[in-house]
Amino acid sequence: LLTSHCLGSGSFATVHLGMDSGHPSYKQIACKIIKRKKHQQMDKMMKEVRILTSLNHATINRVYDVHNDETFLYIFLQLCTGGDLFSYIVNHKDPASRLHEGETKYIMYQLVLGLTYLHDKCISHRGAPENILLYAPGPYPRIQIADFGLARRKSYEETLNVCGTVSYLPPEGILALENKDLGYVGMPADCWSAGVLLYIMLCGHHPFDYG
Repeated sequence: LLTSHCLGSGSFATVHLGMDSGHPSYKQIACKIIKRKKHQQMDKMMKEVRILTSLNHATINRVYDVHNDETFLYIFLQLCTGGDLFSYIVNHKDPASRLHEGETKYIMYQLVLGLTYLHDKCISHRGAPENILLYAPGPYPRIQIADFGLARRKSYEETLNVCGTVSYLPPEGILALENKDLGYVGMPADCWSAGVLLYIMLCGHHPFDYG
């Protein structure tokens, strides 16, 4: 069941609060509503859906079901109410936006578990902290890796398709942006991005921000 309450919106989709009518207590869920567009764009959306529906891990934002009609694609997801990790870091009560070491270790432990699960399935995430959701508000949050639009199967193979947030790309990814004949491998890139995120959580700023 969908409600009119909008949890968020972007250029391609809106997310509404929903309820699972098959659950005894009508558990709250999220529903990502995407307007069907060109064939190529739908292929990309369905790629994300296929990846998500194949995953089942505590650190991965769970997809419960998918429906579509002539106009919209509906993706029913696990509801996360704590916002995203990047906002959590930036809005942290510490003046320097740093997280305490213990909290950082707890978040990184979950992230490494999630990336290990994905890499064992030969999937790279290629995302950023904005794509890591917090299951609920509060300290020592439980994280959920989300938004697999940039994810890639066969992530052990080199790809020429460079994507993701530039400030989290590894050196070979930056070089590939300048030279279209160069590529990079998704799994090591995920590890590099995780290292950048670790630095930001502990230091309160990006490791390569010299401004």
